[in-house]
Amino acid sequence: MDGRRWHHGGAGATLELQDVLYGTAEKLTLNGGTLSATGTSSFAGDVTLPNTSKVSVAGAKQHLTLGGEISGIGGLTKDGEGTLTLGGDKVNTYSGATTVQAGTLAVTKNQALGTADGGTTVARGRRWSWRKILYITRLNC
Repeated sequence: MDGRRWHHGGAGATLELQDVLYGTAEKLTLNGGTLSATGTSSFAGDVTLPNTSKVSVAGAKQHLTLGGEISGIGGLTKDGEGTLTLGGDKVNTYSGATTVQAGTLAVTKNQALGTADGGTTVARGRRWSWRKILYITRLNC
């Protein structure tokens, strides 16, 4: 991780974080692949989504926090039984859909779910959590 930007390997590729607390603001591009996390991990850098990409957090007691800006035209699909937190101080500007297929999606800032263009869908029986949020737009449950 000595470069300025990570480029995910493309559709079908997986980048796995295992108990990684990465506080450096390097950038990551997820281009249709998967960001996978086990244990407790965090990534402080900005994430670009040129295509809809998956974030998978393994078991129910696993946790991943994305703290930078999430941008791009792609969407974000949450998978795995763990918790994904969209936090930090930057506004997320991605315009694709946000989908929770499994586990919990927690948001800890306004505009964590990108623009309202793509909407947000939470699958039946899945968890949704928001903390210190002033408003939510276009949530489909």
